[in-house]
Amino acid sequence: MRVVVMGASGRLGSALLRLGPELGWEVLPLDRSGANLENPGALVRALQAIEFDALVNAAAMTDVEACEETPEQAWRVNAEAPRVLAESCAARGSAFLHVSTDYVFAGHEPGLKRESDAVGAVNVYGRSKAAGEEAVLQMGGPRHWVARVAWLFGSGRDSAFDFVLERAARNEEMTLVADKYSSPTFCDDAVRTFDRLLRRQGPGGVIHVVNEGCVSWWEYGCAVIERARSMGWSLRVRQVDPVTLQSMTQWKARRPCHTALAADLAGRLTGAPMRPWTAAAEDYLRIKLNAKSAERARGGGV
Repeated sequence: MRVVVMGASGRLGSALLRLGPELGWEVLPLDRSGANLENPGALVRALQAIEFDALVNAAAMTDVEACEETPEQAWRVNAEAPRVLAESCAARGSAFLHVSTDYVFAGHEPGLKRESDAVGAVNVYGRSKAAGEEAVLQMGGPRHWVARVAWLFGSGRDSAFDFVLERAARNEEMTLVADKYSSPTFCDDAVRTFDRLLRRQGPGGVIHVVNEGCVSWWEYGCAVIERARSMGWSLRVRQVDPVTLQSMTQWKARRPCHTALAADLAGRLTGAPMRPWTAAAEDYLRIKLNAKSAERARGGGV
């Protein structure tokens, strides 16, 4: 299966490039230099020059603050470009998977959000991503998927998971937001689910591709620290204090509080239920520990 990967240099994109060949893909990576999402004409020409069976759009403008400051750019990248990609895939009958976000939800009420729940983003990033979802779904492609992910972690590009460990290794005390909840997601697990969805012959639609579970940033960080320490990670941190989202005055854009996603539909459709995020986190910690061991063996230190 020849698969175009948009956003190949990102966290999820790097996982797609790394795992794709293991899944039987011939990966055709496209980044900003090869296909600028802000230039629809160039984007169409780039795709017309390639023969492919499926396209995964993991490219987006994800900096929430930057989206708030430059909404026109956010709209071009997150809303208009997905429409162009969906049109191109529909025209040739290719499968299309567009990666979206839990930030499309307002997040006012606790509880897991399902694919059928109404969206209502509270910032430009979320609204532009919701518009991108709608554009993809309106194309009515027979195998077009909108896959919502959240709190991605994995090899290739540091995430909140990695920053927590780095801070915990340097500092005896740290703070994390305790009233914002979502579903941590291992990039490798997401990619394998994407593969199963792209190979399905039935109709597409909206689907949540996240590891099972609902935690706050504070609970997430504490669990990562606890598991890392139990696996022999050397950490200095003694205390992790909870703070409120409202106290993060350096952020200008609003953040939704409750955007944990229900992932049972993905399991039913693919026959491979999403595992708990804690199990995925332990796997990622082992990968990081193995990488550190290999670095020591090469003489690179800790």
